[in-house]
Amino acid sequence: MKNFRKIHFKRMRNNFLACLVLAIICFSAISLFNEINLYIASFLILFSLFLFPFFALAFVYYLFMFTFADDKDEKIHEAYIPPHRR
Repeated sequence: MKNFRKIHFKRMRNNFLACLVLAIICFSAISLFNEINLYIASFLILFSLFLFPFFALAFVYYLFMFTFADDKDEKIHEAYIPPHRR
């Protein structure tokens, strides 16, 4: 169970980082459309586009893990007893 908490924390951290990058992109787009702080918005867009592929891949991977392999792997791991301990 302790190992599961570590994995869960890592998943949540990566999901948070991916959402943060998406928020930066949205804020930058709004700033560009309003023509407020054009240099800051363009810097944020370039910065977030540089980081976006890494966080997008992590977000999709962990979303997939949450959806299809959340509790099953942990239950299988807890239920498995090695042959020499039976």
